[in-house]
Amino acid sequence: VHALRLGSHIDLKHWPQSLLYLFILQAVQKHGLPQRWLTTLIESREGAMADKPFLNLNEAEKYGEQTCTPILYLTLQTIGVTDVKADHAASHLGRAQGLVTLLRGIPFNAHHRRVLLPVELCVHHGVSQEQIVRRDNSQPVKDLIYDIASQAHIHIDKFKQMKDLPKTARPVFLHEVPIEQFLSHIQHLDFDPFHPKFLQRSPSFVFRLQWHWFKQRF
Repeated sequence: VHALRLGSHIDLKHWPQSLLYLFILQAVQKHGLPQRWLTTLIESREGAMADKPFLNLNEAEKYGEQTCTPILYLTLQTIGVTDVKADHAASHLGRAQGLVTLLRGIPFNAHHRRVLLPVELCVHHGVSQEQIVRRDNSQPVKDLIYDIASQAHIHIDKFKQMKDLPKTARPVFLHEVPIEQFLSHIQHLDFDPFHPKFLQRSPSFVFRLQWHWFKQRF
């Protein structure tokens, strides 16, 4: 963590020869990646290690913006895209991805007796942490999931409304495909986070990815 914060101002001889670290450092040095995005990414991950639930939906969105969006920013820069509109689009996409990641993690976290869902939203729907741990799929739980999924969908809609995005950003913005597909998938499951098929990937995923690429659609 300390090495990444130092960015390019280090001597490789004094740091462990971790392949992951070396590859990241190589990318930092080759593409001049901004330290602030790496720092934001690292610090937000560190802050999440306490496994505390988010206070509200805004806080959950902010976490997505601090963990998913920086990766998109960094990836855009590595392929030579420095564009304000592209960064704005990446911001919406990153927040949507963060909320979807929160939803996808519900079954796993419940199994380990962890509940990270926004507290205020849980209270609003009358859903307790124990209900999530017990894998309760009652209507209040589904309503809770619906609210989070709806907010993610709002960001996807805003992303898709962005015009005149650089064509060179297409590989990065293909992230939209699995996000939107997951949101559509759980809608068909009536937003039941404990449905046996909740985490099942659609067999059409690769086809849709190729179709978006061929049609040059984001």
